[in-house]
Amino acid sequence: MKNKGFVLLETIAVLSIICITLVTLYSAYIRIIKNVKERSFYDNTEYIYKTKLIGDLLSSDISSEDIKDKDIFIYCNTAVYRTQANPNPTLVTCNSDSMKYKNLFTAMNVKGVYITTWNTREIDSMSYIEVEPTTQKYLNHINDKRGTGYKIIVMYSDRVSPKKYQYASLRFVPES
Repeated sequence: MKNKGFVLLETIAVLSIICITLVTLYSAYIRIIKNVKERSFYDNTEYIYKTKLIGDLLSSDISSEDIKDKDIFIYCNTAVYRTQANPNPTLVTCNSDSMKYKNLFTAMNVKGVYITTWNTREIDSMSYIEVEPTTQKYLNHINDKRGTGYKIIVMYSDRVSPKKYQYASLRFVPES
């Protein structure tokens, strides 16, 4: 009888340890899958190539003086948020008739083009208000303290689900 009770306690202890281990592994697995899905919308090869093309075109249109004193220079955008500091913001959409590269931006599903300082952690919080929440999240994701200069960030509409945005960023060197 003593051996049966001891075996029962051992079995319960082993099962509880296995359960705790499985729960821990499952939660880590879910977190990894979530991060992988989230990162799949950032900097994939297709969008980096498109961003390079857009950056090359815009480098002749945007001078250093245009972006010198700004944390985030918005070349074009899909939406703008009204704030107390800026109750009537101007909106230049990427597919408006006044855009120089309207056809290109429409064909590439471009929803926003931003020029930022290289280290995105140094961007003033008031500048963040002018961009979409998904762009704010991307700006926090791409922080790179090594380097100086500017970054071009392009927001693309996903072909499969247009409400989801893809992002890519590269170094931007404006013509002086």
